[in-house]
Amino acid sequence: MYTERVPAHGTLDPITPKSIVKPLPITELHREREGAEAPTGSGGAASAPSSPSATRAGEADPFAKLVPLAVLEEASVYTAQRDTVLRDLSEMAETRRQLADGELHSMDLPDLP
Repeated sequence: MYTERVPAHGTLDPITPKSIVKPLPITELHREREGAEAPTGSGGAASAPSSPSATRAGEADPFAKLVPLAVLEEASVYTAQRDTVLRDLSEMAETRRQLADGELHSMDLPDLP
């Protein structure tokens, strides 16, 4: 099935890394977080949260900028269409099950224990 020889490791070209996403510096994430916490702090200053759950409760999602709005919209359209197709298939299956039950009932077959 596999007739090609496996080349020696030293003869292969090195793989060059490529960036597939735009890097976002951590400092920008911290600035956004501080800006989101400023209204909740006392005296307008951003206060440090006391626990990780408190950090997640009142701040903006730092990953919100990673997925473009167009992708979210397309995902929403896809989800709506998928739900419609699944609903239609479910209705068709239910209708055919009812037809099959009616046919079996009309045959007047004896009940099995």
